[in-house]
Amino acid sequence: MVRCNIGNLLIDNSTRLVIKLKNSQLEKEIVVAKVNEQLVAYDSICPHSGGPLYRGAIDIEDTLETDDCNAECVVTCPWHEFKFSLKSGKDLTSKLYDMNVYQVILSENTLKFIELNSDWKILSVNKIFVENKKKSAVLDKNAASNGVEIDSSFNKLSLNSSVTEMTLVKFAVKILRTADPLEKVKLTNEASALWKSNSIEIGEHVVPPEKPSRLEDVNIKLDRNRGKGGSVESRIKILHGLANIEQWAVDLAWCIARFSHYKIPSTNLSLPKEFFTDFVQVAEEEAKHFFLLHTRILEMGGIFGTLTYNGGLWESAVETEHSLICSRLSIVNMIHEARGLDVNPQTIAKFAKAQDQESVRILNIIHNDEIGHCAIGQKWFTHITSNLPDNTLPSECFRENSSDLIQLEKKRADRYQIFHSIVRKHFRG
Repeated sequence: MVRCNIGNLLIDNSTRLVIKLKNSQLEKEIVVAKVNEQLVAYDSICPHSGGPLYRGAIDIEDTLETDDCNAECVVTCPWHEFKFSLKSGKDLTSKLYDMNVYQVILSENTLKFIELNSDWKILSVNKIFVENKKKSAVLDKNAASNGVEIDSSFNKLSLNSSVTEMTLVKFAVKILRTADPLEKVKLTNEASALWKSNSIEIGEHVVPPEKPSRLEDVNIKLDRNRGKGGSVESRIKILHGLANIEQWAVDLAWCIARFSHYKIPSTNLSLPKEFFTDFVQVAEEEAKHFFLLHTRILEMGGIFGTLTYNGGLWESAVETEHSLICSRLSIVNMIHEARGLDVNPQTIAKFAKAQDQESVRILNIIHNDEIGHCAIGQKWFTHITSNLPDNTLPSECFRENSSDLIQLEKKRADRYQIFHSIVRKHFRG
């Protein structure tokens, strides 16, 4: 039995506890919530998609009987609305991805997890505020906080801090400065939820770091020898390489902070809010991808960070940092994302041949999301180039008086010629 002293962190219908535990091999987080005056405990992460169950709405499943004897409480993942029974942990949506639930009692400010053995140690306990976004027959409708949820564990804000102190740009810079990749995931989820609920603004420009932070004990270098996926060790290496790419991809998405007050060249047009919404969605999905891969690596007996990192993807960002639209979108979103789409089917085939169906499922999720990311890059490249004044070329892409720019001006190039010229100049791979 694991005992956890929670002191004065009282739980009510608008608060939950997120408890981080660790044993000799794994770390995990458990959510403790109060439902109908009883405590329930369950995994903080959705077993289907890696979504944040810790902020999922708790309600009564509509398809079940709703009398007191037969009603069943469920928690709904905010990513794909998968529903899980808080009594049994059963996946009520697809019947494929059950979550863990834990028997818990509270006595003298001490939580007792009956079904966990003493190998698990408590690393941290954090109280979060939640707003149940559905009309609930279970929760007191007046108990939810008036603001959006604020999680002190995930965004390092004091529980007394006002969420209005944060902006999208501040979140982006904070994430870029965060070394722990799992903390990046949590911060990304938090920022995305606040942005989508119109609880934060873009905010004033804040200078981002030249390079995203990384844990100090990892070796950053190019590592291409990952094997063919036939052995477990080889597949772990492949997943590790992909997880590394997804970690960089999270940072690349949040690099929108660099261009928060960007104006279309030769115009006074700002980027619409939809641009930032699109890239917040990209960041959230890249964070989901990293978490899925990180979890799968652990399940297969590996640990993310024990193999070398590949920092090559960030080099493209550095080379194109002077130009948001033409270079950054062309190289990062329209080329690197597209290359991933070309390679993914081969990688998936390797895992399918090894009968690693869980990894295949994860890789298919990633592949389908990346199609949308490539489309977003093309969407905004087209938007910007379409709004350029007649006979005006984006000099920001080429530096002033470059030979490439001079040649394009002579040809009065269209956006496709501009794109191909950018790729020839900046693409490395």
